[in-house]
Amino acid sequence: MAVKLKVKAGDPKKGASAVEEKMFISPGRTPLDDTADVRDVLSGLVGKGMTGLNDDDTRNGYYRLQQLVGPQQAQKLMTHMFVFNSRPDLKGAAPETRIKSFYDTPTSDPDISGTLGKVKSFGYGVLPGFRQSTSQLNQSLSGQTAPIVAAVAPEAQRALKLKIAGKL
Repeated sequence: MAVKLKVKAGDPKKGASAVEEKMFISPGRTPLDDTADVRDVLSGLVGKGMTGLNDDDTRNGYYRLQQLVGPQQAQKLMTHMFVFNSRPDLKGAAPETRIKSFYDTPTSDPDISGTLGKVKSFGYGVLPGFRQSTSQLNQSLSGQTAPIVAAVAPEAQRALKLKIAGKL
């Protein structure tokens, strides 16, 4: 969802002027959640070595980026990532090596540079965020598996429902 805000900018002593700024806000989430999601999406796609919108993970990541940073910024980030992943020196590199190199490689586009700088400095950094990510793509790339939830016996389910309802 896009929201337009009027922000006062400038030197308060000389007088501030109102500037309209467009922000993309995900409902029910904080900007910190969105920054973590941008980091997770980019890290997963870079780690996987994607060079085009040719699989579901990449398309889903692109759509999520559009929601988080807007369509134009998402397009710039995806193009930057595709060009980066096309580098021959990174073919066959480990996912963590790719991710570290992606965030350490400078870019001349100030929009991309600003977003990558913000994501890179978020939390404990990119690699710890990648290792602790809840993203299924990132977990599979880092060799983690989702926790297995044991099935609950039907009798136990009924007893729990009764206990919650106060009938036990």
